[in-house]
Amino acid sequence: MKFPVQSYVSPFIRNQFPQFYNSRGPNFIAFVQAYYEFLEQETQAVGAGRQLYNYRDIDNTLDQFLVHFQKKYLYGIPFSVVINLRFLLKHVLDVYRSKGSPQGYDLLFRLIYDVDSSVYLPAVDILKASDGTWVQPAYLEVADTPGLGEWVGWGIVGTTSGTTAVVEDYVVQPINGNLINVLYLSNVQPPGAQFTPGEKIDVSTTGASAQLPQSASTTLIGSLYDVSIVYSSGGFNAGDVLAVAHVDPLSGDVTQGTGGKLRITDVGFGLGEVLLTVVGQGYGFMTNATCFLYRGPLDTTGVGAAFSVSGLAFPQLVSYNTDVLYDYASIALNASTYGFPGNTSANLSTAMTPTLTYHSNTFGGVATLNVSTAGRYYTQTPIALVRSTINSHAMPGAVSYTASSNTVTLSGGAVDATVYFTNTDVIMLQANSSNASTVEVQAISSVTNSTTIVLYGPPSHSSTASAKYYLAPSIFPSNFALYEPIMFQSNGSVDGLNADIDAASNFGSNIAIGALALDSGRGYVEGETIHAYLYGSITQPLVVSGGTGYANGDSLVFSGASVTPAQGYVTTNSTGGVTSTTLTNTGAGITVVPNLTVQSNTGSGAVLQTTLTDFNTSFELIGTAHINGLGVAPGYWTTTKGFLNSNKYLQDNYYYQDFSYELQAPIQPTSYEGIFQDTVHTSGALGFGKYLLTDAAPGAAGGAVVGETVTIE
Repeated sequence: MKFPVQSYVSPFIRNQFPQFYNSRGPNFIAFVQAYYEFLEQETQAVGAGRQLYNYRDIDNTLDQFLVHFQKKYLYGIPFSVVINLRFLLKHVLDVYRSKGSPQGYDLLFRLIYDVDSSVYLPAVDILKASDGTWVQPAYLEVADTPGLGEWVGWGIVGTTSGTTAVVEDYVVQPINGNLINVLYLSNVQPPGAQFTPGEKIDVSTTGASAQLPQSASTTLIGSLYDVSIVYSSGGFNAGDVLAVAHVDPLSGDVTQGTGGKLRITDVGFGLGEVLLTVVGQGYGFMTNATCFLYRGPLDTTGVGAAFSVSGLAFPQLVSYNTDVLYDYASIALNASTYGFPGNTSANLSTAMTPTLTYHSNTFGGVATLNVSTAGRYYTQTPIALVRSTINSHAMPGAVSYTASSNTVTLSGGAVDATVYFTNTDVIMLQANSSNASTVEVQAISSVTNSTTIVLYGPPSHSSTASAKYYLAPSIFPSNFALYEPIMFQSNGSVDGLNADIDAASNFGSNIAIGALALDSGRGYVEGETIHAYLYGSITQPLVVSGGTGYANGDSLVFSGASVTPAQGYVTTNSTGGVTSTTLTNTGAGITVVPNLTVQSNTGSGAVLQTTLTDFNTSFELIGTAHINGLGVAPGYWTTTKGFLNSNKYLQDNYYYQDFSYELQAPIQPTSYEGIFQDTVHTSGALGFGKYLLTDAAPGAAGGAVVGETVTIE
């Protein structure tokens, strides 16, 4: 059983005497009570003895007892440096628990000196090869599905590919009037794996303990991955960044997607070979359709390219009539005979069907092309046309043309050219009526008047006196009945004239032959044609002030981050003033207008200005978009530890090493060097101290670092 120990007994003295002492001996009682009050003082034995229980508490103990606490718990820390010893002793356990950590050092500085401190670890500023952290954002463009926002934090799996990932975020973006649903991902497994466009994406139930989202599956649409290059200008470098134009600044073509950027992966040398791409398949073409390829209007060197239709899309067997009304234009409707090949004796009373001539052929859209010869030295985008000619009919009158001109002239009773021919139609020419090898089919660029036709390119032969010309219809015949195949398109285009063939030539050095998506953007579809231009280039620098002392050929210096740095030089006058600039490389991937100077040992005072352009149309790439499952955004480094041009230091195995630290505080390091070495210094580490003048220190000068660094060993 415990009995409380009273700290003071003097108040109880009066009650210890018999009652009569209160009246006969009050002075004696007062004397005894005063004597006990004297004994109860902390300096007297009785008082100290009765306080022993309380002296166990650091807040109540005697000052002379503190030395015993110090020897047991604060060995190595002298009393003379401690501002609040009792407070330090009460929290010394927190110090030991955090020993060796920046928080532990800061706590000790506060407890001992009542100042703030910090710990600098030189290891964080050591240059280490390949030590940067690279982040490559990835996302999926998926079909609109209710409840996709609930997928954040869940794992997903592609049911076809088997690829898994974790959804980190979900956004809906309006793109070209459509809403694009985007799932941002992390931890795509296995590493380097892809999802498959069109596959079903499910929420993973593996290890799931919470209720699944209301919609646990969606369909993957896919994102821009790379392009098949149809055309590339010269002058590219591997690594160049190109921006895909949503509205092409040259042609005005509009893409389905937006925001895409490409990185050139490989370049080569182009001799002006022709590349062909089927942009629109059209309908009403035969595999033996006539194919035309003409040089561009400013191209004087392209030669030799030829192609043919190698495959049809949606082929269909069609029967059609081959009679041409022109052959019977002069016959009256009530003539005794018309002379139709199907029935030469047919007249007004004869039924139409047995009178006409029919053929059957397989027609379809232009699916694939065979480039038999790519040609050479095409310096401009050529013109490519496909025409299905049904048959040919000789026309009256004379015709004249030469192999050096695009003009064909009709004369001597020829038909009105504006009636029987039209733009993009075809005409058959025979330079010598007795020589079948002089027959050729040409495409008409324009019908100027009743006697003049302009071709896309000059004929292969020059006409002779016996030259002939023929009507070569390329228009699919009209329907005779509603049940027959449709011979025209809903947009009004005529079958046999409606294929769209994109022709381009790669001419010059450093043409792009490979490109991957650097930024997949949003909304691109498989097979669409995209136009991309060098991105983030500078314009020709303007001379604001020429300065003096420069020399011809002094280099331009562009400061600022870029994927491909700009390069150039200056031209000067007799006094060394800069008069003009020449760019040898416009740069690429520049996001901020660079500062522009001239590298010179003698020149000074030149002021030059430049601007950025989103689309440098001098460097163009045309290609066919291909999509894949994962969309990518530009990657980035989260640290600069591996950058040679960063503010990092080489390891010296002394200060800059993995096991050193520096204490920074408004206290001279020499005053605490021994204390910290004996108490909280971590074995195996090398410590340093720096006097850091802060606003909290007397005479502070705004955070300036003064004094020397000392070593704590």
